[in-house]
Amino acid sequence: MKTAITQQTRLVAPCFAWAEVGSVLRKKVRAKLLTSTEANQLYTAYLSLSIDYIDSEILRLNAWQLAEQYGMPTLYDAVFLACAEAESANFWTADDAMLNQFSSRPTYVYRLGE
Repeated sequence: MKTAITQQTRLVAPCFAWAEVGSVLRKKVRAKLLTSTEANQLYTAYLSLSIDYIDSEILRLNAWQLAEQYGMPTLYDAVFLACAEAESANFWTADDAMLNQFSSRPTYVYRLGE
């Protein structure tokens, strides 16, 4: 991710990604994995990124289809996949629960740190 930012790679995300990132950080504060100050700094850093937020009817339809295809219980993760597919982008995540849902991981999905 650091390389993507320093090389000014175009970053894309679903239109609600800022809320998803914030929710994850809030959960980490409640679980005492981050301090409130650390979470604030991370959220502020996230908001400073130049991200193209994507939303369209086709994205919503593709998210539904991907959730069906991979047996995902919600559309939250599926819309990130649909966004990556729509933009021919790689999708990087640290969400092991999401990655473990795939019997065969899509070729554009990577675990952070791989």
